[in-house]
Amino acid sequence: MPISPVNLLRSTLLASSVLAGLGLSLEAKANPGRPSPFSLQAAWVTTGDADVGPASLGRDMYMFDAKGVYSLDKQWSVGWSAGYDVLDFRWQTDAPELFRGAAPSWNSINRYNLGLSLGYRSGNWTYLVSPMLQYAWADTASSSDARSVGVVATAMRRFENGNLLGLGALYLDDIGESRALPFLALRWQLTDRLTLANPFDAGFSGPAGLELIYQSSPAWDIGLGSSRRSQRLLLTDEGQTVEIDEWVTFARLGWQIGRKVSLNAYAGWMFDGEMELGSGEREDIGAEGAAALSFNVSF
Repeated sequence: MPISPVNLLRSTLLASSVLAGLGLSLEAKANPGRPSPFSLQAAWVTTGDADVGPASLGRDMYMFDAKGVYSLDKQWSVGWSAGYDVLDFRWQTDAPELFRGAAPSWNSINRYNLGLSLGYRSGNWTYLVSPMLQYAWADTASSSDARSVGVVATAMRRFENGNLLGLGALYLDDIGESRALPFLALRWQLTDRLTLANPFDAGFSGPAGLELIYQSSPAWDIGLGSSRRSQRLLLTDEGQTVEIDEWVTFARLGWQIGRKVSLNAYAGWMFDGEMELGSGEREDIGAEGAAALSFNVSF
């Protein structure tokens, strides 16, 4: 199925798998006798070259995740999510002067995440509690100190017309920083063909933001939206971190190939970006074009 201060928005990356699975959880509760929903997703993202301080940077990202939601009875469900991402940074210029020499330049990022969830449904309300674990580090550091842990609590109402509206809160003990934030989850049918929703797919939009979706036919839909992307990772074994934040506007073309297989293609523009070290040094990221493909299969 296809807002906050910059530092807090990073947390929504961990929360996205929880919120995306919530729709599966509701569907599973409505049909408790059928096999449990399970999905696999693979996504590829590429960006053009952008100026970053004295250097030029392009990026390629490869993301893989799996999710499952299991109904225990009409009220209770349990779920899980697991993912692995690799992000390649294409520096066109050696960048020893990034952040005025305060941090090494890096070429790749590894990111692993795992989430569990416990859901309860009472009438039209569904409540979800989800602990999460993530490791994210650059090739200039090791994984041992790259851990983030957190917990999400969500309450979502399903209205008689099928619209979904939810509120939640997240606490995250991130790499070198703790933070908490509220968030809004939304999927609202405006007309027979128009829907307003959060873009939860693994495309470059990231999970935060809004997307207006036009359903042109049962197999095809078109989306236009905007989102904020944010990611935090460990740069050195001495605890140096970098946080990367940027806005993206995008257009999406979705193809429902079969009842359980879908493909989404994205084109967009990333702008107003910034890299910030944990020690406070900053570099602006120039505007750049981007493209992405996301493939999803469910069982």
